[in-house]
Amino acid sequence: MGSCIPHFEHLLFPDMPEIPLAPPPSPPPPIEHINIVIDNYKDKDDTESYDSGFIQNGKHVEDWEAQDVADWLAGLGLGEYKSTFIENDIRGPSLLQLKKDDFKELGVTKLGHRITLTNEIKTKLSEGR
Repeated sequence: MGSCIPHFEHLLFPDMPEIPLAPPPSPPPPIEHINIVIDNYKDKDDTESYDSGFIQNGKHVEDWEAQDVADWLAGLGLGEYKSTFIENDIRGPSLLQLKKDDFKELGVTKLGHRITLTNEIKTKLSEGR
């Protein structure tokens, strides 16, 4: 009967101790703990958050020099364009902005090569670099 009408139990059984329904919530962790967790995250090697395809010579694509871009091209099997990219000072940040028409202007005459470059950049950007 007590379970059917729980809010009247204290009237029916006045000597029964009250049982708490749930334990109180635990307090949040101290701020120092949160800062340590954040600091430990910051100390991780930045390369872990980037796809290895856009790290060349130990540098992220945003920090690439023209030679790093040339090395990346060679890794794609497109080393024939290395000198053109170096001559035009195409660095990592510029590489990320290039489109098919830009590749054509740089002398990448084969459609398949332009598609490969465009897809590689698009894929890497969607993976978060």
